[in-house]
Amino acid sequence: MRTDRSIIYHIYPLGFCAVEPRNGFASEPVNRISKISGWLPHIQSLGCDTLLLGPVWESSAHGYDTADFLRLDRRLGSNDDFRAVAEAVHAAGMNLVLDGVFNHVGRDFWAFRDVVEKRENSPYKDWFTVNFSLNNGFNDGLCYHAWEGCEDLVTLNLAKPEVRRCLLDAVRFWIEAFGIDGLRLDVAYCLNMDFMRELRDLTAGLKPGFGIFEKEFGFDGFVMTDWTSSDTCDIVKAVDAGNGWITPGGMEDTQPMQIVKGVEDGKIDRKRLEKSVYRMFRTVLKFS
Repeated sequence: MRTDRSIIYHIYPLGFCAVEPRNGFASEPVNRISKISGWLPHIQSLGCDTLLLGPVWESSAHGYDTADFLRLDRRLGSNDDFRAVAEAVHAAGMNLVLDGVFNHVGRDFWAFRDVVEKRENSPYKDWFTVNFSLNNGFNDGLCYHAWEGCEDLVTLNLAKPEVRRCLLDAVRFWIEAFGIDGLRLDVAYCLNMDFMRELRDLTAGLKPGFGIFEKEFGFDGFVMTDWTSSDTCDIVKAVDAGNGWITPGGMEDTQPMQIVKGVEDGKIDRKRLEKSVYRMFRTVLKFS
């Protein structure tokens, strides 16, 4: 895919398809993801040539708390249901990009459940950074490194080759089974650089032109330029609360927490922000 020219339409499937807030892991898959196929003509009419889907892998709640990297979230459907959507996207001449959450997993991830159950005897204890002499908010009788202190998101130890192999095998699966064309890497600033290079090597070998997108935060105009190296990714999406939105490669993105911080620190002019929001809603209303 041409990452320097792609026009991307982003859907968060768990919200778009109105799934249950929590995954019970007991029900049969319900095909809700097919709803996306019906929107493809509209998406194309806007001039978009790439569809970016938020987290679709089996998770506990919001998608960023992965439980299984190799299956579609049952609240969205089965792997076969996803295959039908992927085929429809490609039949429409569009690229399909998935959200890759590789820094952390949910507490229902099989390897972490094994650690909670078997503690020091678990063969997966080194997949995470665990202290068995402390406790956590879930009263597991152990403490672990969690992304930004959120105990629902257990940080993976990407320094371990076995962990990286698990993730890379998952990427291989989604490319070979469904033909995905790219990945958007969640919290890329946390990722191990060895993993990044291995990911680039794998995807380039499996599918030349495979796109890798990352997002960085830079409240004071700071962007981690190491990520822009061609041996790790194609495009870095950087948010700079001081100068608006920095978008190397032509992609634009922001999040509410960055806007709020920028306004509070006086780095974003409130009137300028109001005009931007007005233009955004005017565009949404135009196409709704």
